[in-house]
Amino acid sequence: MSDDRIPGPLERQIDAAVDGMEWLSEADKASVELARVYARRIDEATLNEQGQEVTKALYLGPHLLNTLKALGGTPDERMKMLATKGEEKEVDSIDDLRKKRRPRAAG
Repeated sequence: MSDDRIPGPLERQIDAAVDGMEWLSEADKASVELARVYARRIDEATLNEQGQEVTKALYLGPHLLNTLKALGGTPDERMKMLATKGEEKEVDSIDDLRKKRRPRAAG
């Protein structure tokens, strides 16, 4: 980044959160950048503006939250991801058992 802008507190938190999201891939870069833009705008308004500008920026909050949800970056979404992982493992185990039983049934 060529500008000397210092990220605000919300944008820094987004960066820290994204650093911990090991599951993100190249395909997620646009959503990550969108989250940063929302956070940057909220930071700019809440740190430098007053009245209506702050109110307008805070309307971005739900959009930021939805972007984080889409990235798996909220507690609820992480719980769903973990639950889904467990279900996949269970399904794989059942499939493995079925594969082992097929040769016995044929014989």
